[in-house]
Amino acid sequence: PTTYSARLSEKYTDWTYALSNVISIDWSGLILPAQCMPYANRLVVFATSPIGLIALLLLAGVGLRLWRRRAASGGTDIGEGE
Repeated sequence: PTTYSARLSEKYTDWTYALSNVISIDWSGLILPAQCMPYANRLVVFATSPIGLIALLLLAGVGLRLWRRRAASGGTDIGEGE
């Protein structure tokens, strides 16, 4: 590959090819076969999936923090133990 007509050594490009092949899996095909979903819908799902993943990780982090806080306080509900 070239960037601004500068060729990079294979030392730098071999591992990026392997990594791009792993990352570039068509994840929309895991949910439904390509024949069942129009291209525009698959494109929207593929484009918004990083946002969904970030939101899922954010909610998981918030949930874990709340669970740890509740466990540290002895498991009492709000309003109890006052």
